[in-house]
Amino acid sequence: MGRDNMTFGGSITSASLAGKRHRCGRRRSVGVTNLSAPEVRRGEVVPRSASGRSAGVRGLAGALRACSLSRRRPSVRMRSWAASNALVAGGKDNSGSGLPQELARREGRLAKIKEAKAALEAEAAERAAAEAAERACAAGKDEDTIAERAAAAAARAVPKPKAQRNFTDPDSRIMKTADGSFAQCFNAQAVVDADHQVILGTDLNNCAADSQTFTPMMDKARRNTGRPPKQVLADAGYCSEANLEDAAKLTEQDGTEFLIAPGRLGHDEPVPAAPRGPIPKDLTLKQLMARKLRTKAGKAGYARRKAIVEPVFGQIATLQGKHVLLRGLDNARDECDLLTTCHNLRKLHGHLGVSGLRSLRAAT
Repeated sequence: MGRDNMTFGGSITSASLAGKRHRCGRRRSVGVTNLSAPEVRRGEVVPRSASGRSAGVRGLAGALRACSLSRRRPSVRMRSWAASNALVAGGKDNSGSGLPQELARREGRLAKIKEAKAALEAEAAERAAAEAAERACAAGKDEDTIAERAAAAAARAVPKPKAQRNFTDPDSRIMKTADGSFAQCFNAQAVVDADHQVILGTDLNNCAADSQTFTPMMDKARRNTGRPPKQVLADAGYCSEANLEDAAKLTEQDGTEFLIAPGRLGHDEPVPAAPRGPIPKDLTLKQLMARKLRTKAGKAGYARRKAIVEPVFGQIATLQGKHVLLRGLDNARDECDLLTTCHNLRKLHGHLGVSGLRSLRAAT
């Protein structure tokens, strides 16, 4: 599977979409049931050599001050300590068992921190320019005004005081993991079939939020299977006004049923404990979804989510590990595709056998 479009004998009656963060990582999920159906859930993946203890840039002004090292001649004891710890800095053969070679000397450390500072400043300028351009565009300004406002915002932009950048893998981000700790992570998403635990679509990014991946993952699952699911199960991480609107459009277009946990409702969003009678016309999309999940059919359908996607992440973690070994977002994404392919081959072999695998054909 991976990025290839494949089908196998027998109908897919249900599917689940999910995500997970591995160290490097965390987990999120979106579920699809009845491809009949997918399910959605959060996830994360953590780069192994980019842990929270890795050198990073945090509070850059303070970091730069800290790197203005004293020029006095070190004492004999200090020199002896440095010699005894040479292996920690670069390894006996500079193989990188400790700090990278470019961080081993004070000049290298300072240059590396300045490079990271420049990267953070560039990211802040790019983000500010994009936000200013979006506001100007929404206000109906012409292209020249939009460009001017974007350039002005970029010139004024400064990194936040707690902005961070990891030296080992700058593409990774600090995310909260399932055990409540924080680590350098990538966020992985997967759509899982409810009947066979085959992953129908997967992706990996460096954004902790899952909501923006919902629609792209639905599109990917449909392309890979050649048909829309009958039911989609998604946890609260995927609930947003935009996703609920997209879900309503897909229901009208393909007949797909969506069960998306709405999360906490505000005091001004009451929902009856046991909905009865006609559906009120003044309910918001979030209230309608909450009401649907409190029906007997909604409760029974959504209860299947944890049995669809959770085992898949557990099997991958047990058999293949929780870490991605490659650095960089593109490399980590390719490695995630490889892990998904290995998982699918095991599942397909278990369901179809060798002869069944030979008969697989590409979805059209």
